[in-house]
Amino acid sequence: MQQRLDNALRLLPATGSRGSHGLLQDQYLRERNLIIDGIGEAERAAAEQKRWDAQEATNQELRRLVRPPLSMLAQQAGLFAVIALILVRELRKVSASASLHDRLWQEVQLGGSLLVVAVAAVGIAALDRRRRKPR
Repeated sequence: MQQRLDNALRLLPATGSRGSHGLLQDQYLRERNLIIDGIGEAERAAAEQKRWDAQEATNQELRRLVRPPLSMLAQQAGLFAVIALILVRELRKVSASASLHDRLWQEVQLGGSLLVVAVAAVGIAALDRRRRKPR
């Protein structure tokens, strides 16, 4: 673009009074400089916009990967509530007159139910991690 502007200035006719030719050439030189500055500014703005777009894409990816704290808090509260319900249910079943065999069976049931809850929590966390993993 700059070369074409320079060619146009060279081809400017040198007819007429020398004063008007000089003024015309000065005007065209100023216009040329403004055009070149504008082109440079447009290129810088385009490069800056490209950087902003890349940064925004990175930010979107990070937002997708990062779990919101409220979601994690809700999951933990739900897990503790389930564990508490299991414990309360099992404690209500215990009676003072139960035999050792019955009490041991209740302990096995309690341990099994807590194990099921733990396996479910780990499974859900693994599925969530796999879902959030970048591809």
